[in-house]
Amino acid sequence: MARDNDGNVDVVTMRIERTRMVGYDTTLFYMSNGQVWRQTDDGDVRMWGDGPFYAEIRRAAMGSYLLRIDGEGRAIRVRRER
Repeated sequence: MARDNDGNVDVVTMRIERTRMVGYDTTLFYMSNGQVWRQTDDGDVRMWGDGPFYAEIRRAAMGSYLLRIDGEGRAIRVRRER
């Protein structure tokens, strides 16, 4: 977990328990701590191998969030469902 100068959390890393495709270009990410994050932009989500996989979620512009899997590839825009 990384914090900015004001003490707000900028980046958090958590383990991905499982994923589920909903619709054509939307992936739900179920985290080990019970959080669920939904992909909000277009694009493929690629996870190679058997895992475990870790999501790095960071704060982006305009109150949005970006998720990157295992620190590789492009980040995808997400929102927290629960």
